[in-house]
Amino acid sequence: MCETIDNIKKMIEEQYKSANWHWRALLLLFYVYLGMKYLFNPAYWGLFGNIDLGIHEMGHLLFMFCGEFIACAGGTILQLAAPIVSFFMFAGQRDYFAFSFSGVWFAANLYNVSWYMADARAQTLPLASLGGGSVSHDWAYLLGRLGLLNYDIFFAGILRFIAFLCMWSSIFYGIWVVRIIVKSSQDGDDSIC
Repeated sequence: MCETIDNIKKMIEEQYKSANWHWRALLLLFYVYLGMKYLFNPAYWGLFGNIDLGIHEMGHLLFMFCGEFIACAGGTILQLAAPIVSFFMFAGQRDYFAFSFSGVWFAANLYNVSWYMADARAQTLPLASLGGGSVSHDWAYLLGRLGLLNYDIFFAGILRFIAFLCMWSSIFYGIWVVRIIVKSSQDGDDSIC
């Protein structure tokens, strides 16, 4: 395990040899701000809100030929898949710091889904529709079909806890990467003198 962490650290040092860490530190401060907003208000509609709503609605269209249940789940599937795809895109680019962005985005989506899921029985949230017609509540339908509608709050709480873990582990990972960048840039400055 320690050898793997050392290998990752070496890859980060190599990738960011001459990188400027300052803007990454500012971005981390923004992630901490988002993490605090979601911690105290899981229904926070922040930076990712409108983007994720569009991705969610596109998911319904993308999966509409897979049957009613999958089409209904398709919004959440695509909404959660988008940050995962971004993670693999950044992995292909060897942008290790950007993993924290993907994790924060994924956590924001989990918070959003948990908020929507918790509303399954109450159905008080305003819903969006691409066609503008009548709209059904995804999680009321999904949990209802599974016979789990009475557990909407319970499942939402579990999802919220996972979102919290994902958000803060992504932030701390980003801090770890920036610390490596700062240290390697300081070591580089010493070798020039």
